[in-house]
Amino acid sequence: MTGGVALSEVRGVRELLHTLVRDFDARVCDGDLAKRFVDEFSRVRRLAEAGITLALSQVDGTGAWAHGGEGARSTAEWFAKHAGLPLGEAIRATDTATKVAALPATEAALRSGRLSAQQTHQIADAAAEDPAAEAELVDLAAHASFGQLRDQARRRKAAAQGDADRAARQRQLRGARHWTDDDGMRNHGIKLTPDQAAKFEPVWDRFTNDEFTKARQEGRRESNEAYAADALVAMAQAILGDGHLRGGSPAHGLILVDATALRRGHTNAGETCEVAGIGPIDVAAAKELLGDAIVDILVKDGVDVRTVAHAGRSANRRQKAALLAEWECEIRGCGVQRGLEVDHIDPWADTHCTAIDSLGPKCRWHHHLKTAKGWRDGPRGDDGKRDLVPPGRGP
Repeated sequence: MTGGVALSEVRGVRELLHTLVRDFDARVCDGDLAKRFVDEFSRVRRLAEAGITLALSQVDGTGAWAHGGEGARSTAEWFAKHAGLPLGEAIRATDTATKVAALPATEAALRSGRLSAQQTHQIADAAAEDPAAEAELVDLAAHASFGQLRDQARRRKAAAQGDADRAARQRQLRGARHWTDDDGMRNHGIKLTPDQAAKFEPVWDRFTNDEFTKARQEGRRESNEAYAADALVAMAQAILGDGHLRGGSPAHGLILVDATALRRGHTNAGETCEVAGIGPIDVAAAKELLGDAIVDILVKDGVDVRTVAHAGRSANRRQKAALLAEWECEIRGCGVQRGLEVDHIDPWADTHCTAIDSLGPKCRWHHHLKTAKGWRDGPRGDDGKRDLVPPGRGP
């Protein structure tokens, strides 16, 4: 029992809702009735989000996210795994939960079901900087659009921060990430400080204009967003010479393709042609890259790299290509596909041999847990994955 509420009661509500949704047939509703159902389910969602926010704050505050031997790096990572959310969304939810604990008016509106998770985030983010803004923003959320609430929250937050503090915070928030969407398209999200944007965007605009001009000369008419996408690729190509970044080290991509598909010119069901950590491409695109100095191609029925071993500690390039072609951290449930590291499953100091079967691709975090925190590799399962066993836990 917690504050008059038992966990069994919440489970009972969930089971009831499960039955209602299972038996719900929207096709028998007219449009107006369907709208009312959407409204009611939205109210249920807001209440569920409120409960998650309140409980998540306690998970974070007690450090319970680190219990259970799951190897999570943070509350957000634990939450992302258990809620089936992208990590970025889980980070925002965790940040909001910790702030709401100190904002009574926001918490009261949240408990009443008047605020969505997105509205709560905007209010909490601004009120953490300017507590006097809380009441105004909670009231605004009741009658204004989300865009109006967001804009006013940003104004109050900016006004509460001095120029130096705002600049320092923006510097901490800069970052870039990339992911593959449901259409197989590669997406990139970039957060730049205003001064960084001032250096980047004029160059991007110049390349975008060049792409626009080229399209007009070729009789093509596309969206400005399409030209901007082509411009980013052109910017990257402009600083590449013989496969080396200007003033830097070689840049390499990795493509895995079935030899039969490569010869045929297209893939059939069950065959592979994809870029490591990014996703499938067509065989014609792979062929275009065959002579590119910055791309390694691993043809699946070529040299059997799994029979290659050598006495050196580091995996050679062919072994690394074969290993990282698996695209993903080998720890079950992780899913990280970028920045993988090659791990010796059996310590090299014991074997003095680097064979492909004794290596495993791990993300930086799980590699760190094993090498510095005493975690151990569990056996590899039929799915090709393994568990990482916490210190003190038996096999």
